[in-house]
Amino acid sequence: MCKNGFIIPFKGKNPSGAYDLNLLFRKGNFFIMDNHLAAAWCWLQSIDLGKQYNYFHIDRHYDLLDSQLEKWLKYLDENKIKLAEIPIKDLLKLKCSIDSGVHDVFQIFRWDNYLPIFTKTFPSIIAKSFFATHKDGTVPEWFKMVELDVPSLMNNFLYDSGTGDVKKWILNIDIDYFFVKHDGKYLQIISDDFILEMCSEIKKRKDDIQVITLALSPEFCGGWNNSLRIAKIFSSYFNLGFSI
Repeated sequence: MCKNGFIIPFKGKNPSGAYDLNLLFRKGNFFIMDNHLAAAWCWLQSIDLGKQYNYFHIDRHYDLLDSQLEKWLKYLDENKIKLAEIPIKDLLKLKCSIDSGVHDVFQIFRWDNYLPIFTKTFPSIIAKSFFATHKDGTVPEWFKMVELDVPSLMNNFLYDSGTGDVKKWILNIDIDYFFVKHDGKYLQIISDDFILEMCSEIKKRKDDIQVITLALSPEFCGGWNNSLRIAKIFSSYFNLGFSI
């Protein structure tokens, strides 16, 4: 397993879509990917399955698709798939039929369902979840969270008084949180200064963070150049050496 550098070498500025992973990079406990579908796999490379973690989700979307969750989980169980042990390339090959009207076979992990699969597979891992989103998507009734808006995001960043014992964090960031689409164009609505302040808060709490995942999501940022520019802010601040 690669501890530093590219786990999946950069394939080019191709569409990520729901299923394609064009890169996966790691530096210590910090992972960068273009497609968010790899996030849960990355967490499993860094967490202790015998411990609990608080979860912080900063993303335009909820990423809580569970429409075929029973089928996804059944496939994993029946085929004895151990998500904590499977190589990432094999994870991308997992497919099962779903109720799509034509009974097609689709890749199981996609950019909006990795969190429900993780949560149901490891139900005792996440103690409490905090979400800062654009409220894009739906939240299943069974999923519990604390929602934060932009003004309160930084004041509440990685602080929790509702779970008792101090727990480390899984920090999951999607760059598309910083953008919005208007009149066919993507505009950066969160400033670089705010992003740098976020980096500063992360650095202050680095000993409390077990793993960080950063998704580029170029299709929701107006293209690769926009998302890579923001990724370079994170890379430079944390000396990740991420460059493509």
